Amino acid sequence: MDEVSEHITTAREWFNAAEAAEEARHDAQVYAAVCDAVLAFTAGNATAVATAAARLDTALHRRDAGHWGMHQPAWLQPQLAAEVAWGRLVLRLHRAAELLQDDVWMEPWTALDDVLSAYSASRTVRPLGSRDGSGLALLVEPAVEDSFLRRQALLATLRRAASAPEQHPGTGFDHPTAAALVANIDRRIASTATLAGREAHTPAGDGADESDPSENDVERAYRFAPTTVRKLGIDVASALARNISDDDLVKIDGLTYTEDLARLRNSDPVVVPLLNRFLAQLSSFPDFTGETRRTFSLLVEQTLLFLKAAADLDTATAFGEGRFDTHNKRVRIRDYRRRFNKADGDAVPLENDLQHHFFQWLLTGQLGTLAQVEPINQALGRADVLVSFGPLRYLTEIKKNPTSNDRDYLEGKYLAQAAEYSNTNVPFGQLLVLDLTEKTKAGSLRVDELAWVTSHRPPSSTVERAVVAGIVTWNRFTPSDFS
Repeated sequence: MDEVSEHITTAREWFNAAEAAEEARHDAQVYAAVCDAVLAFTAGNATAVATAAARLDTALHRRDAGHWGMHQPAWLQPQLAAEVAWGRLVLRLHRAAELLQDDVWMEPWTALDDVLSAYSASRTVRPLGSRDGSGLALLVEPAVEDSFLRRQALLATLRRAASAPEQHPGTGFDHPTAAALVANIDRRIASTATLAGREAHTPAGDGADESDPSENDVERAYRFAPTTVRKLGIDVASALARNISDDDLVKIDGLTYTEDLARLRNSDPVVVPLLNRFLAQLSSFPDFTGETRRTFSLLVEQTLLFLKAAADLDTATAFGEGRFDTHNKRVRIRDYRRRFNKADGDAVPLENDLQHHFFQWLLTGQLGTLAQVEPINQALGRADVLVSFGPLRYLTEIKKNPTSNDRDYLEGKYLAQAAEYSNTNVPFGQLLVLDLTEKTKAGSLRVDELAWVTSHRPPSSTVERAVVAGIVTWNRFTPSDFS
């Protein structure tokens, strides 16, 4: 279950990223909706399944309208057939999710047909490259079984139908699937009873540490909060699952997923105009076309969102317990952007603090699987943060400066190095500078004043290297300091 949940969650992120990177990506919308529907059904969230099914239907209609009357090459036909198969599965899950929320079925045979078709479809739809058809079943089947276990009236209906399939008013009742479902439910009931008996006979103090998540907590985390697992890790997510209900896990995962989508589909009054201006400026560079344009634009968007997040000082953010100084004494680390007080033991921020923060931002976003820290052999050097889209690589150079935050000064000191890393790939990169200059209560620069597009051309070179530069401010006053 952990592998299947992780793969579908990863696929959903990629489809969402593809949709955000380019207009009219109805194919990406279709498959993102499929992933949403499967994960929502796994968590028993009928409303989310219905929403995903509606999105799928809309995306398919829009794609069909866009292709109306146009020639479709032969190589597209398998793709269209696959979308039909996935769409059929989502519709079955949608119908089953609604039925499994009911306490009583007024038309039990019809309802059973719909639920059993979803139960069996999870084994018949096989993703390209899968070894067998059991992957989706690991997510879909427990959700169906749990619903029957919670509703004894529905379970009684299932048992009666499995024992007397001849009473079905029509033809073609899926008796083998019904019998298999009953057998799986009985095994789960027996397993739960055995586990309860063992716990009842276990003396206090024996067994595993109560603070350690159980296997059931891990499984619940993957089922009900897959996005949270991806963002926070299974240790944190399973510890969270240990203390809250399934419904609360679903709610938390919904908030995590909404926050994740907000990175891609934002209407920010500062970031959006700034990104539009940057893209217009970058368009003047001859190499800013095709895949380079699409991929570097994604990185620039994430960088601008990072600069905004870095300007919104989060009082709850912790950046580690501390580090050792030259005398091997632990030095306390506060949020590296906040007011500095050496008397309290605050450590002077390093480039590593900004590097770690930026990397963690990328790691928990849509580009998380593409980011690396300090890879070697990059233009004979070591890059600070590298984001790779296949053969296309973009490097972000991280610096700190206590002297001046003037743009011309910073470009004169660091621009050539930031541009040098693009000598062996497309001529685009980034420069982030941690501003360590003394601050006053005269006020701070806006986010859109702390980022700009610049370029560098070495002597005798014919290619202009584009660099997106940004400043992260240290030792800042908070608004309340001005009162």
